[in-house]
Amino acid sequence: MHFNSKLILTLLYSIPSTLAAVNGGCTGRDGICISTANCSKYGGQSFTGKCPNDANDIKCCDDIPCKADDGRTGYCMFTNQCGGEGISGKCPGGSNFKCCVPKKVTNTPCSYEGLSGVCKNVSECTGFRVAGLCPGDANNQCCLPKNTCSDGGVSGQCLPVSQCGTGYTVSGKCPGGNGIKCCLPKPVVTNTPCSYEGLSGTCKNVNECTGFRVSGLCPGDASNQCCLPKNTCSDGTQNGQCLPVSQCSTGYTVSGKCPGGNGIKCCLPKPPNSSTTNPPTTNPSTTSSVSEFKKAYGSIISEYARKNSIDENVLGAFILVESSGSGFVNGKLKIRFENHIFLKGDAAQYKGKYFDYSSEKSFKGHVYRKNTSDPWKECHTNQSVEYDAFNFAITLNAKLAYEATSYGLPQIMGFNYAVAGYSSAQEMYTEFGKGEDVQIRGFINFITSYSSGNLLKACQQNDYEKMVSLYNGSGNVSSYKQKLIDNIEYYKNA
Repeated sequence: MHFNSKLILTLLYSIPSTLAAVNGGCTGRDGICISTANCSKYGGQSFTGKCPNDANDIKCCDDIPCKADDGRTGYCMFTNQCGGEGISGKCPGGSNFKCCVPKKVTNTPCSYEGLSGVCKNVSECTGFRVAGLCPGDANNQCCLPKNTCSDGGVSGQCLPVSQCGTGYTVSGKCPGGNGIKCCLPKPVVTNTPCSYEGLSGTCKNVNECTGFRVSGLCPGDASNQCCLPKNTCSDGTQNGQCLPVSQCSTGYTVSGKCPGGNGIKCCLPKPPNSSTTNPPTTNPSTTSSVSEFKKAYGSIISEYARKNSIDENVLGAFILVESSGSGFVNGKLKIRFENHIFLKGDAAQYKGKYFDYSSEKSFKGHVYRKNTSDPWKECHTNQSVEYDAFNFAITLNAKLAYEATSYGLPQIMGFNYAVAGYSSAQEMYTEFGKGEDVQIRGFINFITSYSSGNLLKACQQNDYEKMVSLYNGSGNVSSYKQKLIDNIEYYKNA
């Protein structure tokens, strides 16, 4: 067994063995003369009498297994014995005793489902890959072209059915066998009825809706949303439109002027003295004034405050201070995709290829591109770009993409999904898209569970400094503390 496993890698010739010195070759056997302790450390076997000129604890160490960083396995041997590739730093002894592994076998022809490809390392393949068709280790796979295809004017890519991320495939559009099909975006089911706050609407693509839109109420992807009419309204002096409070850009709404539920109000231009109408909020672009915020979500906040023994004014103010101002932008869930979070673990391979960040501060300089030949684009210029980067990351690694993104009013990072009360980051994304009330519930869950309950304890004890430092870190604690104190008074008097 000893000779058969190494004959593949060892050249067929004899080595002179007149002397056996420490780190030198053994007498009458392949291997190296080293201490028995060192031999054991590297997993080899010690043989007596093969290093006669050395101390008693120096013996011939042979059959030393080793592995290259890319997974190829072999044995430690002298470089003039190796018929494969010698890898340094994996074996005992000097620089001439290396890990001998099979040479990389790439660029050999391969085929799959009638398509011709080339064996390549997985990091070099720009098409789709199929394992088990090439010689060498698991990283050497059959790389095949991603042919383009279309159906009904919708473009897609020719892929194995198992590699189609959308699960929506069409036969007869691609070269190759039956296992290769045209992978298309999921069809959007439009013109189906939907309703929101007692109003009837129709599911439409966001580009076709002339009313206001609400996400999460229609089948298909995020571009298919419930389109509802923008009814006109008036407070007797100004004309406006009936909108969800979260979509009123002026922040000035009047109740009782619109059909539908309590969440639909008359959105009006700000009156001339509007700057003194309501107390200032920490975020000028919040869903409305502090008063409107309390009317909309005060009952939820009060319920959770009672359950967790927190002053409801403290809890309400804390949510106001730490919220991002709005949970939606143009009817779509507000997100921020963080490159430096995504490019960890399994997605590290995409750094410098599709995503990158500043070498000085990882939370800055976020850029992306969909092809290595494309110029880099900034990630955080607007929500359209944010979603473009986010959706592209999903095609590379969906789990990490959802976990590397923050969502909604509280901008909770996806990797905190369990603390917010969800089974996955994707579930949190879906639920937060249903409304700001859901986002606030998630935020309250986060507060009560974060830092092993220390944040909840700080809220219960009205320890404002600890509250803001636990949530935001050690920077600007005094500034956040003062904002919290101010908003407690605003919320209490609203």
